Amino acid sequence: MRQLEVENKLRDVVSRIILQVELATSQGRTDINLALEDSFIPILKSVYNLPNLINLNRKQKNFPGIDLGDDHDRVCFQVTSTTSLDKVKATIRQFMDRAYYNSFDELFILMLTKKQASYSQGAITDILNGQFTFNCKKHIIDLADLLGLIAGLRLTAQERVLEEFQRILGEVDAYISYSLDSVAAPIAITSNLQHIRLPDAVYVAELTINDKDVIAQARKSLSYKGKARDRNSVVRMALLLNDMHTDAWVCHNNKLFTFHDMEASGLISIVDDGSIERLDVSDLADSLEVDNVNVLRQLLAAETRELLKTRHVRMHPVDRFFYFVAAEEGQTERREAWIGKRNAI
Repeated sequence: MRQLEVENKLRDVVSRIILQVELATSQGRTDINLALEDSFIPILKSVYNLPNLINLNRKQKNFPGIDLGDDHDRVCFQVTSTTSLDKVKATIRQFMDRAYYNSFDELFILMLTKKQASYSQGAITDILNGQFTFNCKKHIIDLADLLGLIAGLRLTAQERVLEEFQRILGEVDAYISYSLDSVAAPIAITSNLQHIRLPDAVYVAELTINDKDVIAQARKSLSYKGKARDRNSVVRMALLLNDMHTDAWVCHNNKLFTFHDMEASGLISIVDDGSIERLDVSDLADSLEVDNVNVLRQLLAAETRELLKTRHVRMHPVDRFFYFVAAEEGQTERREAWIGKRNAI
């Protein structure tokens, strides 16, 4: 049942992405692939088992001809919203002219909309001159092909890929909305709700909790009756069992990330104190690994949620917007003053 549900959700979200990309390209915004290059890295890492896959434009601005690459496994990708044979030929011609075959053994062209029914292998072979192998049926792929490969992954891996596709759909929607001609140019907005600054350091340590033990203890001590939906839920329960009521952390790859000194904040209760490491924020912000950048983004969101708790502001768990809650028990109406061009309530 769970397997079928994940498969249906994958088909639905991928279909919506394709439709939205087609909408963008029909409006002439074929640069949507630039906005999505990083987003596909976690998915391609899982599907093709490429742990060292990175955005090559991070190594060299506007890396010509190809977008993503794994130097270790010698595989690279071009991500495009254009599906014509001319686009394929242009990509391969650049690949050959720049002798990328010295660094990569395989080139895949990932098309964000439905690819053509067929491509002329002969036209491609003429460009290769016997120096490189490119099979149109294997190496030209679209999102439907990715879905077929994802079906061969373990269920937990499929669920992670589903989350990545859902993020991509959100980015596509945002890109289209932001790019519409009717959208006004960006303006500066100043709010006196909460001052946000980028901290100097990030602390990271290995988690020491046992999921089954935490859930069993939570059922006994916290009257918990449900099932843990993910690792974050288990970590949150472990903190509650240690009388810690904070959301200012991120869990990733069995590690806990936070802007706060773990010993001083009490987070040390669920981590290996010998594994605590202090990183500069720039270590994550400037990293070539998209996972590191995503951890920092999630950590900034988590810290913001925690800071706004004291102002009785919460984030909607689904729609992700912030909203005011009652500042005191029994309050049915809440008024807040702010200062713009004039005072207002």
